[in-house]
Amino acid sequence: MPVAHLAGREVLILHGDRDRSQAGTAQSLEWTQRARQVAQVVPEAARVEIPGAGHFLLRGAKDSFELCTEFAMSVLAGHPRGALLAKARGGDLRTPLPIPYPER
Repeated sequence: MPVAHLAGREVLILHGDRDRSQAGTAQSLEWTQRARQVAQVVPEAARVEIPGAGHFLLRGAKDSFELCTEFAMSVLAGHPRGALLAKARGGDLRTPLPIPYPER
């Protein structure tokens, strides 16, 4: 998948660490690494893995949705980011999502 269309955008990728689909964990990790390597494409890309989840993120769904909401509110409304998003932005591409997701 191309990455150039992400220029100037913030990106959050959630991926189950047990995803065995064509868009599996290894492909997601490789895509995010490529996106980060392209100059100024995704300066704040974050990738979070959901332990024990597959492609549809059914395990940890509530926690995943809470993280997505936090991310959207920070990008769209300027709300502060929690510690996990702060750690994942520009950091480890295999940041695990703690379940249950910590209350803010």
